[in-house]
Amino acid sequence: MDELDDLAEARRSLQRILRGKGNDLLASALRRWATAPPFGEFVVGSGLTAADTAVFVVWESAESPRANWPYLARLMRAGGGWSLVSLLSQCPSCFGSGLLDPDSRPCDTCLARGWGLRESEDFILSADGSGLTGRRAKAASRRAPNPRSAATAKG
Repeated sequence: MDELDDLAEARRSLQRILRGKGNDLLASALRRWATAPPFGEFVVGSGLTAADTAVFVVWESAESPRANWPYLARLMRAGGGWSLVSLLSQCPSCFGSGLLDPDSRPCDTCLARGWGLRESEDFILSADGSGLTGRRAKAASRRAPNPRSAATAKG
């Protein structure tokens, strides 16, 4: 499978997960990610894949003040399909950079990730033939990143 096929397959999986009507599992995951549900629907924007990971920019369809803020969806390939690992809104303090102006100190609102809030934790959603299934990520994956490493990665 080439990179464009991977991207198209990941996009289809993300769209199936996000378009599930009355999806209690998605609502639960959004709470765990500290991400407010959209006023309208989620709209999948541009994305890219690398190895077994895909990321997409996601927007809201409704006209609201919050609709101008992007989300970042991260998927991982597991068991032949794609699973949604996180859907985080852009940090309102550092605007996605992980660093605060004027002295470039790590952002304490998102723990220098640029996306999500301090209380965000991983929660995996996957699309398969039977619908959506939810499972918690391994405890190690919920640890906050080292702000120093995030700051040097932005460098």
